[in-house]
Amino acid sequence: MAALLGSGWSVAAAAPASASCAFVVVRHDRAYFELWRRRDVPGVRPGALVAGTVEPGCNDTGGAVPAPTRVGARQIAGVSPDVAMLVRGQILVAVGYLPDVRGFPLHGPVVDQTPACRRFGIPLTLTGVARARPAGINVASVHASSPVPLVDHQVTTLLMDQHTRVDGLSRRGVPYIGDGQRVRIHALRCGWRVVARHIVANGPIVLGTTAGDILGADWRGGPSIETSARRHGWVTAGLAAVTAAIAGGVLVARRRPGAARRG
Repeated sequence: MAALLGSGWSVAAAAPASASCAFVVVRHDRAYFELWRRRDVPGVRPGALVAGTVEPGCNDTGGAVPAPTRVGARQIAGVSPDVAMLVRGQILVAVGYLPDVRGFPLHGPVVDQTPACRRFGIPLTLTGVARARPAGINVASVHASSPVPLVDHQVTTLLMDQHTRVDGLSRRGVPYIGDGQRVRIHALRCGWRVVARHIVANGPIVLGTTAGDILGADWRGGPSIETSARRHGWVTAGLAAVTAAIAGGVLVARRRPGAARRG
């Protein structure tokens, strides 16, 4: 019932005992998800310690959400800690930033979403509302020039790669799309995939996405609640950075205490 690739994030219909939690930390009310191992990104050098970084408790078996715990996080030389940090040998990226597109300051494993369909992909234009997910966005309330695959008849998964341009949407000079941003996208439809080629704002700029938007209002500890998987329609959408959506499902967006570290 779970669809997982690369990063070990999990989705479960009722958060069963076998579920595990994503590796996520919070700083200044921003959620950062694990994306790459440090050794997979050439030239990464650790910088100063980043104070005020915590790891939310994991309630993958349901019940109350444990309180967050402090974690040791470090800056990445040449990269603002608002964009990405090093934690336990992993590179975590703040939700809203788009690590696969041009202009991101780190260069992980190369992603090319369209090598097999450049000749036969169907060009289309779509508009809608960006729904934040780790390392990218989905698009809700979609209006498209030709049919696109939808989740729950409402949301399409948007893939990006180094051929994707994002204009007029950035923070600290880095491509960034906030949750709820209205967007206009020129894309290619390649079978079930919709691959963005050019993204621009189609309404007022949304300034930021909070940890509560992603993890739920109770991430600091309290009664268990459904997180944003259902509202955002997260689905499998990448190589190293992926999530999955199941109709009516629950994203377990916290790492199980004591779980084995990866990398």
